[in-house]
Amino acid sequence: MNQLLQISAFTLLVLVCVFPSVAWAKSDKIVCYFTNWAVKRPGYGSMSPEHIDPCLCTHLIYAFSEMKDNELFPMEKFDQTKGDKIGFFERMNDLKKKNPKLRTLLAVGGWDMGMGAFSAMVKEDKNIEKFVSSSIDYLRKWNFDGLDLDFEYPGIDWRGRPWDTNAGHHSALTGKDKEDYLYIDFVVKYYESKGAPRSKLVLGLANYGRSDSPAMPYTGFKVKFWHKMHDLMVTISYRFFLIYQLRFHQINQN
Repeated sequence: MNQLLQISAFTLLVLVCVFPSVAWAKSDKIVCYFTNWAVKRPGYGSMSPEHIDPCLCTHLIYAFSEMKDNELFPMEKFDQTKGDKIGFFERMNDLKKKNPKLRTLLAVGGWDMGMGAFSAMVKEDKNIEKFVSSSIDYLRKWNFDGLDLDFEYPGIDWRGRPWDTNAGHHSALTGKDKEDYLYIDFVVKYYESKGAPRSKLVLGLANYGRSDSPAMPYTGFKVKFWHKMHDLMVTISYRFFLIYQLRFHQINQN
């Protein structure tokens, strides 16, 4: 088992150190996320803004902030600077002193915040105007270069949740028929049709999977294979390690 972990750790390090260098040479944008709850992880998993390599990414997104009364609101007490205690917003944006080309964004939303605040904001023009104007002031105050609207989920992820009556790919590239517009290709083309330049569109790909019991009718998966998918996902779950977990195990073994 120790040998397996060491090999896995080496393989992960090779993937991290080699393949990105190949991709970066051909890419204009490398967008990365820093989560403010990472500091709460135990041991070597704990991560603060100072642990981030300022030259690793072209764009760095701080996740997450929340929304209250159509305005941005900090999720954690340590996000904002208070008195002589420097907050994580300021500490992350200080990375731009080491790399002036780095661009930082603040993400609002996420799984925990849900749809409520977003849905209420987009219902009325006055709410949208308040959100936009207050967000600009907030981002400038804390030295962010942009905003990431992490609206989960206005439609894309409607397939495959435990309470749904149907299932399918959570972020499908194309729809199953002409009337289905909840897929990636439609969204990208919709932005383009509204004047968004391609050079400013960055398509993120979901690198996780889901499985379920065959209680839901068709959307794209063949039911007879679902039990095998479930077994596969369980197997992957038990074989999934983060680099810091491997390192922690290795240190404890020594």
